[in-house]
Amino acid sequence: MRADTIRRTSRPYPRTAAAWTIGCFLLASGASLLFAIANAAYFELVEGLLDPVDPNYRALLFSSWSLILGGAVVIWRPRAFGFQFGRVVETRRLIVGMCVVAAMTTALLLAITGPTPYSAASAWVEVVLVPFTEELVFRGILLTVLLLALGRIHAPDRAILLAVVIDGVAFGIAHLANAATLDLAFVLPQAVFASVLGMGCAYLMVKSNSIYPAIVLHALVNGVVVAF
Repeated sequence: MRADTIRRTSRPYPRTAAAWTIGCFLLASGASLLFAIANAAYFELVEGLLDPVDPNYRALLFSSWSLILGGAVVIWRPRAFGFQFGRVVETRRLIVGMCVVAAMTTALLLAITGPTPYSAASAWVEVVLVPFTEELVFRGILLTVLLLALGRIHAPDRAILLAVVIDGVAFGIAHLANAATLDLAFVLPQAVFASVLGMGCAYLMVKSNSIYPAIVLHALVNGVVVAF
């Protein structure tokens, strides 16, 4: 067999790779938006049954959707979904640097745009509960699946880059579900910001081989938002 034939049969055609990548993007984005919409519907149902008064209890009920579904997937092999310390020590400078830059950037944006609907939110909810549940689903599960799917057809470096970008954009798209309760003029910029944050969290998880730095980054950014 000629060398050019070997190369052609051992690598996917560009059209196949592009179609696979677009398919991953559409599935990830669609699934993320549907997940967020279903979460809202689930909370409305549970809220009607239990009629919670305490805001922290209401937030816990809202996040229980992610905890139940995400936990059901991750519990079988938590290390495979990033629940390990991996290379956290080796990448500590990157982690600290990204956290500092993210916090300063968030503070600067808020100083320019003013407070958000989350500025008066519970710190426990926004700094502890939300980062853990969202990272569980979007980095622990979605990013892991994207890395596996894209790694089947792309070289490792390209697969990682595409997975990080798609995961971040899907995370931003999921925030569009907030338009059901918040002003669209706020939700659209929030979705863009969430996309960038999602990419940063995804990048940290890939580099550290651990979900914990992503949770810390997410929590720090949310903490700045609450502080404003």
